[in-house]
Amino acid sequence: MKLMANYTIIGGDGKEYGPVTEIEIRQWIAEGRLNAATQAKSESDSEWRSLGIFPEFAAAFSIAPAAPAVAEDPGVLNEGDCELDVFGSISRGWEIFKNNLGTLVGAGVVYLAMLIAIYFAVSVITKLMPGSSDPAQMMSWSHQSVNMLLQIFLVPLVQGPLTAGFYFLILKVIREQTVGVGDLFAGFQSCFAPAYLVMMLTTLVTSLCFLPFNWFCNSKLAPVLEQMQHTQPDQMKDLFRQMFEIFLNSSPVFFLCCLPAIFFAVNWIFALPLVADRQMDAGAALKTSWKQVLRHWWQIFGLVVLVGLLNVAGLLLCCVGLLFTIPLGMAATMVAYEVIFTRKKA
Repeated sequence: MKLMANYTIIGGDGKEYGPVTEIEIRQWIAEGRLNAATQAKSESDSEWRSLGIFPEFAAAFSIAPAAPAVAEDPGVLNEGDCELDVFGSISRGWEIFKNNLGTLVGAGVVYLAMLIAIYFAVSVITKLMPGSSDPAQMMSWSHQSVNMLLQIFLVPLVQGPLTAGFYFLILKVIREQTVGVGDLFAGFQSCFAPAYLVMMLTTLVTSLCFLPFNWFCNSKLAPVLEQMQHTQPDQMKDLFRQMFEIFLNSSPVFFLCCLPAIFFAVNWIFALPLVADRQMDAGAALKTSWKQVLRHWWQIFGLVVLVGLLNVAGLLLCCVGLLFTIPLGMAATMVAYEVIFTRKKA
């Protein structure tokens, strides 16, 4: 049986993309994203050649559509406007999820297991700190600062590349390409540094947005937790009432902090997919996502809200529902990504 070679191509932006399979090359030719002049080389080649010279692609070019004035390739983004249907994205995402249930749920199991593991590691490190047995000390700024730094700098080492890989896997499913187990870990292999930086920067910014709430809430809760250690069980009712009042009084601050956090999160929602799909560096991915999302901000915000509600429902179903709602929500998000960046209908 003939082994299928892998290829590397030079996109219209002058960057190298690959390795990609012969099947993917044929698909891009059929979609008009590559033309006969596109420079490429196989694993055995030492020099670049035009794709039109490769005998294995001769038939593909004979049936490919006429190339546009500027050939579209995997590295070039559509700058034109497009119409995004939020409910259409959810509907299309459901079809993709339903038709690839085993693959996406299996990937979801691994994805959640690895996220739980890294968050558990952060919890263990925090509990090993001196004074961790004291609830009031746990609410102190020293403990809270260490926990926040671990969330910002340690968790993204896993969550960033892993999430990028999950998006990459779903994009391959959407594009009807062959999907393997290793695709979930593609972020660790092909874009670890930019995926980590994107996740770290977005986590840092959203954490800073919530600093006023954390300060307000923790400064009020610490004295109550201190009292709890010296209070008889029959007197706990009054302390619980105080804690409820603290959370109630803190709610306006929380909602005010949510506004900038949501704005940044929505604007950067496509940064990780761009890193995984287009091999962009972190800065370019954050900038490109911000620019494109602003054109469709309310539609993307609506999609984020719907996906969030799906995940809340999954959480309420004893957390098991997250195995279904997370892949479904990510599939819907990637449908929107395809609409915005390749102008394909949802």
